Amino acid sequence: MDKNLIYRSLYLHFVKGLKQTEVSEAVGFTERKIRDITEGILEPEVATDFFEDRKTGDYSRTYPEPVYKKLSKLDYAYLQQRYMTYIINGQSIKLIKSYLLEDCIEPKQAEKMYKALDEFYRVKRLEIMDEKLKAILDVLAQPSKWSLTDAGLETVYAVPVLDDKHYVIAVEYKPNRSFIIPEKLWSRYTEEAM
Repeated sequence: MDKNLIYRSLYLHFVKGLKQTEVSEAVGFTERKIRDITEGILEPEVATDFFEDRKTGDYSRTYPEPVYKKLSKLDYAYLQQRYMTYIINGQSIKLIKSYLLEDCIEPKQAEKMYKALDEFYRVKRLEIMDEKLKAILDVLAQPSKWSLTDAGLETVYAVPVLDDKHYVIAVEYKPNRSFIIPEKLWSRYTEEAM
């Protein structure tokens, strides 16, 4: 891992006063890594150097550039497949980018892989949104049923029950069809309709 980025993370957090989320966006590491860096768990010798420099007010310390790994074609393909699996399992592209930084891959290879993974992420994200939307619409398209209540027979309609990631996890029957499609899925639906 690049010690200069770790030092910069400490500088941004302790001197500039940025929150860990802001440091994460500026440097590219995950928030968890930034927390470990600022708590001195990850690379404690860099944290020690930083706090010594903080006493003097001189933050010009630099470390040698990390030794980047030049991946063979097989290793490159294996790593790219591993990252694609992360994307399929719901990881964000931001997290994948931080993994690329942490793996110290040669910059040209990392940039090429990131572009391919970003395109894969966009396509896969749209596919997942389409699957979620189709599941919702399939439930809403189910025919009405009759339900026996104290007042007699009543018509009930299928309404999807969603989890926090907008997957259909159950079907509930209600006396009306009112259902609000989540905003992201609705925008995808209207985008496809046009």
